[in-house]
Amino acid sequence: MSVIAGTIEASHQTSRSSVHRRISSLIVWGTWSIMLVAALLFVGTYGSNVPSWDGWDMVPTLTGQQPITATWLWSQHNEHRVPLPRLLLLGLHRITGINFLTPMFFNVFALGGLAFAMIKVATRVRGWISYSDAFFPLALLHWGAAANFLWGWQLQFISSTVLSGIVLLIIVQTASQLTLGPAIVAGICILLLPLCGANGLVLVPGLALWMMHCAVLCWRSRERHARRDGILMLALAFSALLLTGLYLVGYERVPNYPTYSRRLAIAKTAIEFLTAGLGPATSLFPTFASAGVLCLLLLSTAALVVVWIKKPEESQCALGLLLFLGAMASLALSLGLGVRNGFEMRYVTLAVPVWCCVYFVWSVCHMPRINSLAQMFLLIVGCLTLWPNTQVGIAYARNLRHQLGSFEQDMEAGIPSGLLIRRHWPDGYLHMNQDILTDYLPMLQRAGVGKFRFLQANPPMREVSVPLRPAVLNEVTWKQGMAQGVGKKDPYLVFVLPESRYVYGLRLKYSYSNQDSTAPCRFVYWKRGDQDDFPEDQHSQSCPTGDRANWSNGTWIRGMASESSMTVWIWDTIKEIKIYPDFKTMRWFTSSPRPFSFHISELALLTP
Repeated sequence: MSVIAGTIEASHQTSRSSVHRRISSLIVWGTWSIMLVAALLFVGTYGSNVPSWDGWDMVPTLTGQQPITATWLWSQHNEHRVPLPRLLLLGLHRITGINFLTPMFFNVFALGGLAFAMIKVATRVRGWISYSDAFFPLALLHWGAAANFLWGWQLQFISSTVLSGIVLLIIVQTASQLTLGPAIVAGICILLLPLCGANGLVLVPGLALWMMHCAVLCWRSRERHARRDGILMLALAFSALLLTGLYLVGYERVPNYPTYSRRLAIAKTAIEFLTAGLGPATSLFPTFASAGVLCLLLLSTAALVVVWIKKPEESQCALGLLLFLGAMASLALSLGLGVRNGFEMRYVTLAVPVWCCVYFVWSVCHMPRINSLAQMFLLIVGCLTLWPNTQVGIAYARNLRHQLGSFEQDMEAGIPSGLLIRRHWPDGYLHMNQDILTDYLPMLQRAGVGKFRFLQANPPMREVSVPLRPAVLNEVTWKQGMAQGVGKKDPYLVFVLPESRYVYGLRLKYSYSNQDSTAPCRFVYWKRGDQDDFPEDQHSQSCPTGDRANWSNGTWIRGMASESSMTVWIWDTIKEIKIYPDFKTMRWFTSSPRPFSFHISELALLTP
């Protein structure tokens, strides 16, 4: 009887376990499906067929105005070399026609695919699916990643996130030895990371070191073809390191991009970045969130060290996860060196692999109760931050859609391109340099892209030269059209018109040089006669940003000219013009002013 009772009880337990796992599967895959569909609806609702910021730098190649060459693919975009994202963007637009919504949907599908793979691997490693596996879609597909969902250029960040995520999944499934098939996949992913920009580049040393360790273990084994496989792994690892070195050949530091020298500031930004991987909601309580994140990361690292030392059968996987965390720490520290805001919304997706790694750490450590608690804790965090992350994302998305929707409406209404730029450039969602918009808007109009086909040319205008006799000089000297900066922090010139005059804009032709041979960050302000000072909303700027070829002359078109120029759209009455040849007073630019020479060959009013 006792045997029969035991059999019945075992049967009941098996039945309960089967029901429990079916419910878990339903919850996890239901969460994944809901999050993926919600993210796609989010893009469909708030996405716009108007490029933002760096996306404008793709316009000449997308429209066939600029040739697609190996030199262009490898050239710097700010501090990044991004041949892989550029090729992906070109391919996506080639398939669907030029539509800036296409890469947005691609970004969502890529992250959805990564979340799918994370769930499958977690299930395989554990042996069954768990409620806590719903953490992956909650972490990868929440609306707090709005900047990456609604900004097609962020395919750059998505690419490195997906590639590093694939490497993580291979590490997690590596028991005693890495086999050839997964090794080739991981090696190719590591090799492609430097082609995604600096955000992928800094991950390579740590991941390549893991690959080399796997190669050594493979070489020492006595299995068939072990040495061949080890040599192949070493070749992939060294190729990735070689490509990392080539990345730095001819590399130029972006002018006006500062770096920290204070260790505390670097560490603070790094921790904020890692914290942001749980969503922008963490910035609402930064100290508490960062402290909790630091504790969890240290605890996870300590657990991996214990496994690596005490459990030889799991040491390969534990070391791989340690090196993966080290690679992500390198990324965090590099952001700290670059004086960035660690909680910036677009960094959410870059940091999320850290938390996927932490989740898997507690699958490797064979402490059932602690494992379940740690993974359930991450799920609870994902659930608790979901709504505030959603609120942050919706606020961003609504503002973006309102501003770009208004831009499209004005374009459809036939507002001239110069006035269109003047109205919407201050919104901050187009491009920081008006010259980019001035030169590239007509390209989209000629290509018949979306509502750009309604773009109207500017009315006829004539150029009226302004006498090159500055009325005010501040921390510069002036002689025969040449302004010499003496290395002070606030150098500018002011030109006063004989009388107030209505203008469409200004055109400035100049040449610039300094001892570092870098491009300047130029600001032009204006004011009416009835204004006491130069208002902040009455200015235009042109700073080195985007594609390297545009740093000096502003756009790809102007890069072919022998002399630099800058167009400023005003559409108002002005009396005075204030020019900063190389603006140094804003906090995000370098704090070390430098001497310079700024020769103005022409300052012209664009009048009716």
